[in-house]
This record gives sequence, C-alpha cells and structure tokens, in this order.
Amino acid sequence: MIKVVNEAIDVGAVLASLKTEGAGSVVFHVGVVKSNPEGGRSEGISFTPQAGFEDELRAIEDDLRSQFDLADVVLVRRMGTLKVGDFILVAAVSASGREAAFGACREAIERYKKMKRLVKKELFVD
Repeated sequence: MIKVVNEAIDVGAVLASLKTEGAGSVVFHVGVVKSNPEGGRSEGISFTPQAGFEDELRAIEDDLRSQFDLADVVLVRRMGTLKVGDFILVAAVSASGREAAFGACREAIERYKKMKRLVKKELFVD
C-alpha cells in the first residue's frame, strides 16, 4: 500500500495497517526532518509532488514485492512544509524472515532518496 499525505504521519496507524499474517519479522523506518542538514541550519523542508509522483511510489512498492518475499509493504510520504522533527516518510515491511524484511526496508529507503518526481526545498535559518 502507498499513501501520500499532507498531515502528520500517524506511525501507530501505519503499523496497525501492516499485514503480518505469515510474517516472522517487521521492519519499520521513519524519516525525520533534520535540524542540521549539509550546508547550514534548517527550520524545515518543503516537499512538492510533481506529476507522476504516486506512480513512482507505486513502482517502488511493486519492485519491493517482486524482489523480496514479503507479507506486506506500506510506504507513506508526507508533502507540504514540514518543521524540524516532523516525520517525512515511513517504510514498513513484514516478511517471513528478517533478511527479507531488512533488505526490503533498506531498498525502500534508498529508493525514497532517489525519487525524481518530487521537489525538495530546504528552509534554512538566516
């Protein structure tokens, strides 16, 4: 499942939505807005999706399902202006074993970072 939101991500709800039947491992990653990214001190970040963003996110989900033996995968991405400490994204996977779960979660994180249909703007402190 993929979800694009403009409001705060409820990580409890994401975890509750993850199917775990047949799974022996759940791996969960939450990306957070940093206060000190490269190049200065930040007040936050603005994220704006471009045409095809949801298709790109769905392709990540499809690839994870085909590359790893997963019970489920949930990818959530927040848009808009986020403050330091806000949750940017969640990658949650369940699998029969930890190797597939950790591998799929790591791949999801790497793919999130390479998304092309997203404009990211750091909001630096003057």
